[in-house]
Amino acid sequence: MLNQGRMRFRRAFTMIELMIVVIIVAILAASAVPLYQGVVSRAYQAEVGTALGVVRSAQRIYYAEHNAYASSMDALDISANDFQDMQYAVNPDAAELTIPIGITAS
Repeated sequence: MLNQGRMRFRRAFTMIELMIVVIIVAILAASAVPLYQGVVSRAYQAEVGTALGVVRSAQRIYYAEHNAYASSMDALDISANDFQDMQYAVNPDAAELTIPIGITAS
């Protein structure tokens, strides 16, 4: 009878075992967050590279037609609306790209 009582009690996890599992999960989560932020940052960089490629191509077309580079985005055949789905701000008046991380490229 005494063995059955102990057997029934051992089926559950102890508080120490649960705390160890919680600590392990917290350590894994803490190491995953910086990795995720790095992936998001690289995605923003790829998106900015694509946008700059569009501007570069438009400048090359403008140069081929006018034998000079455009001094504003208005002269190119692109507008800020072409970039509205992207995760950063385009200011055509200042020829400026603002990336959400706080970095500004002119």
